[in-house]
Amino acid sequence: MLLKELGNYFKSKLSTKDKKQIVKRCLKPQKMIIELQNTYSVYQSEEKFYISSLKRKSTLNKIISNLKTPIINSKKEIIENKTLFDILDETLKKENITFIKINKENNKIILISNTPYNEDEKIIIISILLMIFKQNYYVEKEEILYLRQQYKTTIALIEFNNIKQQIYTYSASGDNGDTTFVDEINNNYIAILSDGMGHTLKSKNTSKAIVNAIVSLLKQDDRILKHIEEINDIFKVKMVEENYATLDFVSINRQTLIGEIVKCGAVHSFVIRNQEIIVIDNGGIPIGVIDDINYYSISFKFEKNDIFIMMSDGIIEEFKEFNLSHQIKNEAKDLSFQELFNRLVSKMKHLDDATMIVLEIL
Repeated sequence: MLLKELGNYFKSKLSTKDKKQIVKRCLKPQKMIIELQNTYSVYQSEEKFYISSLKRKSTLNKIISNLKTPIINSKKEIIENKTLFDILDETLKKENITFIKINKENNKIILISNTPYNEDEKIIIISILLMIFKQNYYVEKEEILYLRQQYKTTIALIEFNNIKQQIYTYSASGDNGDTTFVDEINNNYIAILSDGMGHTLKSKNTSKAIVNAIVSLLKQDDRILKHIEEINDIFKVKMVEENYATLDFVSINRQTLIGEIVKCGAVHSFVIRNQEIIVIDNGGIPIGVIDDINYYSISFKFEKNDIFIMMSDGIIEEFKEFNLSHQIKNEAKDLSFQELFNRLVSKMKHLDDATMIVLEIL
């Protein structure tokens, strides 16, 4: 009661100006809660940015470390004056493959031994040659050297297949968000198509950065799925705004014609074989969307005279509706992919960039 009376007493002594100053300067509970919420929101935003920066730094350090490894190994080999043949000699001995002599004659490996090699040993030898020379070999001939009472095993290089490429592009407006790469890397024929979201310079730079990163990493190591995960770790970190793009990838070994196809948010691809069409499923999620990359990956055995078609989403629906099967069966030898591409672009239902890559195995 006394406190209440004192409060009323002092309140009555305050001027209107004093009361306004108290209202202005004193922190009411509601105002305090709002201030705390704003402060915590700023703190959360800064903390998220800091954690994202650490993740990106960690990923970049990991990629740099992976890129350094083959360089360091190469330096060691140079310092030790080792040739690939020296490494082959050492590796065969480590795997308990016995031989008296090993030579190279016109891209063929000749092994002289006291006993013939069994099937398991032949598989080991072929695997070692692939690992060291990055090329595929096969056992061409096995002979008995009667005078010496020795065995001669001739291992030959598998013939390389030629692949012809054609790339067709169309820009809807401004910068084309599609980026392509088609070339040979370490005896594998590589085709990459990345579609950045939108028609701006940013979308073009995003798809270009992804393609360039994959190409650089493939030159050191052919494990494409590992590289995609590393690149996704970088692009998933949202420093300012969304930053993502689709990825369509195929690698064809020019000797075995075994292909690896990977899709991250990319559309269907098609293989034309003997006037029939084989559909390669779409799948995956674009790079940079979620933390754990989701991709569609298959191994595909190509054959001579196969035609592989990869395209961006701008013309896929038109391609599905187009009666290509009929045209292939009737005009297979005279099929003009430039004419096909132009026709697909002209039938697009909405304005979009369009790209089509055609690979023909000769």
